[in-house]
Amino acid sequence: MIILATNVDKTLLQKTPRWWEYSALKFSQEAVHPKVFFMGDTFSEDGIPSVCIPKNKLRYSSNPNLSNRSEYCCLEGGEFLDFTDFKDNDILILTDWDVVQQRKFSEKELDFLHSLGKYDIAMTQDSTPPTPLQGYLGLSREDIPNGAEVYNAGVQVGRISAWKKVYREWKDLLPEFCEQVSHHAYGQALFNFIVHKYKMLKPLPTHFHDACWFNGTKSVYVNGVLTVENEVVLFNHHKFIHNLSNIYQKSQ
Repeated sequence: MIILATNVDKTLLQKTPRWWEYSALKFSQEAVHPKVFFMGDTFSEDGIPSVCIPKNKLRYSSNPNLSNRSEYCCLEGGEFLDFTDFKDNDILILTDWDVVQQRKFSEKELDFLHSLGKYDIAMTQDSTPPTPLQGYLGLSREDIPNGAEVYNAGVQVGRISAWKKVYREWKDLLPEFCEQVSHHAYGQALFNFIVHKYKMLKPLPTHFHDACWFNGTKSVYVNGVLTVENEVVLFNHHKFIHNLSNIYQKSQ
């Protein structure tokens, strides 16, 4: 089973449009099962099943030393596993809340997902030229693999078996990274460290996940749809920079 999921808390839900849900419904297909991980007690579903995870039960999804966005909480390290019962062979795509789906998955993309190995994690880069992991957000470690580069954690793809491996390492390393990185993207640094260290990374092409704010991107908006080299991007990481309400509406 392929699960397309996002995570959001009450504050973000109240401040922003629910474009993620509307886009997942607009481009729904039988092979993909959308789900919302809500970091709170109760969630008003809008056509997509949800899993409610009380914030006071989360132990590994925040950083007490943040210099920005002090309330930031994200399940990118895999803590959702403690509140779900997915099978090891299931494939989970976790995206940020500020991401929309712009089209259905192609057969080639579905084939790629099904080809993922037990411990593969697939991601795209968000900078051209690539950003070295060593020195990213002030991160400095002797055990960062040579040549490791930063991949964007806004869309993370892997089988549940791979997510479990990441989560085991994440729990052990989190205290160190919380001390070393005070930016809210500390999790992106930690996630990249894990997938590089254990050689889990499978690069994804830019037409799978791109954004107008990615450094050096060739993507452009055409009638409100993000495209790269004349191909519609599957996941547009929009950051709510543009108003997409005319494209993603509740009635769809």
